[in-house]
Amino acid sequence: MNIVYCKEIYDRREETRQQYSGYIFFSTKNSFYEAKLRDFSCEGLFIETQEPLQVGETIKVALPYSSEIDGKHLAKIIRHNPCGIGVKLLQPSNGGQSNKKL
Repeated sequence: MNIVYCKEIYDRREETRQQYSGYIFFSTKNSFYEAKLRDFSCEGLFIETQEPLQVGETIKVALPYSSEIDGKHLAKIIRHNPCGIGVKLLQPSNGGQSNKKL
């Protein structure tokens, strides 16, 4: 078992992050994953995963706390570290224009 400790050294976020201790589902073009969601804001998420995903890759995330009808959102991986991935929410996959309702 590998234990990785990650501490954010510098936080450039404008939106407040909400802690979340639960599992979510997300998918890439080729695979489907379950992973732990560490925190979220209306602009992004941090997903704890050891999967070899690439910065710039687009994923679809199913969010259990979302007020959107199907709770699925497109997101872009903007950072990757040993603890997981930081993603920016692009828009709900059902064509909505805002993530502000999260």
